[in-house]
Amino acid sequence: MEPKQLTRAQCRAMVRIQLEIEDLDANVTDAWIDSLFDEFDEDGSGTIDDSEWDKLVAVLRARSKKASSGAAAEPESEKQLTRAQCRAMVRIQLEI
Repeated sequence: MEPKQLTRAQCRAMVRIQLEIEDLDANVTDAWIDSLFDEFDEDGSGTIDDSEWDKLVAVLRARSKKASSGAAAEPESEKQLTRAQCRAMVRIQLEI
């Protein structure tokens, strides 16, 4: 099986979903995500592979703001995708 590769557009969508999952502010600009994409596209392929994605996700918490909901974040083991998040992630996976 070939490794997965996220395009820039897919990465934008996935970053926003990941921020929501992490209870972080997902109201970020495409330019902000593009700067992450450019930083973590280590091989300059124009896509983000699994290894590069893992590194990008690892820095999201440090570089983004907490969601302004005021609610306490759920423990890691209890986080679940909403139906909309699940649909969005499936659509992206089908494109890969």
